[in-house]
Amino acid sequence: MLVFIFHCHACKETFQIALENLADRQNIICQNCGQPFPEQAVANLQKLGRAYRDAIDNLKSTNYRRHGWSISIAGNPNRRPGESNDHAPSTPDNPPLSFWEEEAKREKSTIHFTKKK
Repeated sequence: MLVFIFHCHACKETFQIALENLADRQNIICQNCGQPFPEQAVANLQKLGRAYRDAIDNLKSTNYRRHGWSISIAGNPNRRPGESNDHAPSTPDNPPLSFWEEEAKREKSTIHFTKKK
């Protein structure tokens, strides 16, 4: 099961919503203080969920077990986008990095592919 973890910066509440419970939501609000989650972000998470389910369906339809492929999503529940103030202020010559660019820079992320024998 894929679960999204939401961190409300207004009241510091953390809550989870399973992918299958996100598909039909029009909006998300903090269960503690009522802070609304941006509508476009809800739509983007729904697109991500559909893409993830489509990838799983594709793997199943191509007999993925025989070929040695499966996928899952992992994350760091302690990472809270938007809380970091450890970068220089943005300027026209130094535009702000997206969350993912900051994360890659901070953790020097790499992707490793391994082949089953």
